[in-house]
Amino acid sequence: MSHYEERLEHDISLIRQKSAELAEKVETAIKNAIQALLTGNHALSYETILRDNVINRDNEEITRMCCAFIARHLPSAGHLRRVTSILSLCVSLERIGDQAAGISKVAVGLTASLDKTMTRHVIRLEEESRHILHQAITSFNEDNIELARSTKLLDSQVDHTFQNAFADLANEDNKATWAIRDLLGLLSVFYSLERVSDLSKNICENTIFSVSGETKKRKPVKILFVAESDNSLCRMAESIGRKSFSRCGLFASAGRDRAPGVDPDFARFMQDFGIEYESNSYTTIEMLPRLDEFNVIIGLQGPVSDYISAVPFNVVVLEWQILAGPGADKQQQFKEMFGLLSAKISDLLEIMRGKEAVCGPS
Repeated sequence: MSHYEERLEHDISLIRQKSAELAEKVETAIKNAIQALLTGNHALSYETILRDNVINRDNEEITRMCCAFIARHLPSAGHLRRVTSILSLCVSLERIGDQAAGISKVAVGLTASLDKTMTRHVIRLEEESRHILHQAITSFNEDNIELARSTKLLDSQVDHTFQNAFADLANEDNKATWAIRDLLGLLSVFYSLERVSDLSKNICENTIFSVSGETKKRKPVKILFVAESDNSLCRMAESIGRKSFSRCGLFASAGRDRAPGVDPDFARFMQDFGIEYESNSYTTIEMLPRLDEFNVIIGLQGPVSDYISAVPFNVVVLEWQILAGPGADKQQQFKEMFGLLSAKISDLLEIMRGKEAVCGPS
């Protein structure tokens, strides 16, 4: 190994060691923040808040070291991916440190101790999110792609746990037993722990990119169309999405009630447009396993609240008015609705995934 190569490996090793030390401090910060919250240890809360300054300084120092490394060595390929991944890693770690400080601030501001239900939710969220964080950091430090890939899959469980915790927190009985300040504080704690999981997933993506050069693949947008019944409008919207926008979206439709029957004019229209249409299939909202798996729920016949009483926390709700011109025959009405739905779906996906994702590269 040449003198230059030895110096390069020495410098990148120092950066990796410093980033591993920062990761350890962040893990400790989350652990201490939750311990202080559960035990009412204000001294530990304030210590965690103060030590966030150390995390921030370490992040700044690593950023300086990475910039100096790039300027000194002009790295390429693996070394360049490594140093840019460390920069991204430190951003995630610094944000996780902020979450720990935020939890600690809530802990010192609570006016009452946690009851059994809230304690159970905090403990479970902390265990799940800190496990993902530890696995993500291990995968990065060890260049373990398989561990990174498997760890990413655990994030969905944290999302589900968060939804359950949020549902209990929003229970009407809590309004009488908890101060509003405490309710908002606990919501902040739940959200912070969910963010730890999300940021840990980002660390896994950094590991995969650093080792293999593989960039993150964006998940398709999951969209649900709902209406009074599983009627032609719902079916049309779902069919348009599946036929024209399958590269960036997954689509489903459901009605509050089952449609009374299949409109033969609609079936003929769909066939003429070359769209596969299963006239015998139907779905009601009650048949859907989990609404929180969707990114967007769109009401095609009035407010979504008419069909879904409790919309999941992270789901976006839209209401579209799809009206054909008066006096047109059925086939013309279907054609106009088809055009309106196609344009709206395209505009929505362009906002969420960009024009290239909708139209494809030119």
